Amino acid sequence: MGVKLLKKGDIELGKIVTFIIVAVVLIVVVAFFLGGATGVTKAIKGVFFGVTAGSDISLATANCKQYCENAKTLETKSQKEKSAYCTRSERIDQDHDGEADYTGTSDKKEYIRWYCPPETGFVSGDTGATGRIEYLNIPCDLKDKDEVIKCPIPR
Repeated sequence: MGVKLLKKGDIELGKIVTFIIVAVVLIVVVAFFLGGATGVTKAIKGVFFGVTAGSDISLATANCKQYCENAKTLETKSQKEKSAYCTRSERIDQDHDGEADYTGTSDKKEYIRWYCPPETGFVSGDTGATGRIEYLNIPCDLKDKDEVIKCPIPR
């Protein structure tokens, strides 16, 4: 094997990769000392995971009305109780800051879960759920034969 001679201006690929890795590490170290560990963690999460965007309340209401219409077409009581109308929660951004509304601190967010039926549309009892639950109060005449169907308790 002979020695490869480099021409003026030629740079080996290995040197370029090494330079990029060193630059990234240097940026992370500087960011850590300037912003602290919490700042770096938030920045990394923001880049890779983003925030949980909430929908507009009018969009959530329209979704619930569609879920209701779909639930009415289901055949059995069990299917209706497991329908999106009964079980799906929406995350809503009421303050229009680009993120779903939440309780708790910015480090430990518990997003408010909005359910379609009126609160009285659920079987009564403790939800057993963590975080705040709100209701969009979208009525839906769900029946199995002549029996009015109440949605299961949100969990």
